[in-house]
Amino acid sequence: EKNSIEIVYNWIDYVEYNLIQKTDAIFNIGIVGQVLPHKGHEILFKALNILHKQNIYFKLSVFGEGDHNFKKRLISLANNTGWLKQLKFFGFLDKKHEIYAGMHLLVAPSLESEAFGLIAIEAGLFKVPVICSNLGGLKEIITNNENGLLFDTGNENDLAQKIKTIIENPLLAEKLAENNFRIVIQRFSNRPKEVFINLINAI
Repeated sequence: EKNSIEIVYNWIDYVEYNLIQKTDAIFNIGIVGQVLPHKGHEILFKALNILHKQNIYFKLSVFGEGDHNFKKRLISLANNTGWLKQLKFFGFLDKKHEIYAGMHLLVAPSLESEAFGLIAIEAGLFKVPVICSNLGGLKEIITNNENGLLFDTGNENDLAQKIKTIIENPLLAEKLAENNFRIVIQRFSNRPKEVFINLINAI
């Protein structure tokens, strides 16, 4: 029966992180995940090329391992437009605070549907605003203009505009991040775990 169906999302164990005040004057954009074509890194790099040409200053932190040749292509994109010195690859980091604590914006530009947008939840716990592709599990977590921004999947011009909006509107960025933090705590921490345990016990 319809009324007997309950969707139980994946959950994470909430730990109250000590949020570090971001003091870096340079706007730090982050992308987290395997460095592979379907994760959308190239779309982000092309969007940042657009912003660089508009004299908008930023730096990009890339977290994750991946394909060496694809990484070389990304480096070439940044180098050809002139912002290579603002790019840093960190590889895989296990400790979440090392990834998110100094980040001003998380971009998740996946080209293929994600079953569950874990990175959008992790960013929420650190009150980092999120921009992500309008598809799959990511848009189940992020509602446009409520707890993040969605952009047209694969569209670097739309992504560039959304990034520019966050950079130029710090109060909006703060509001989106606070809303995402609240939603993450309500929907993806203790409650899904409790519902799942109760359903199992009811069988």
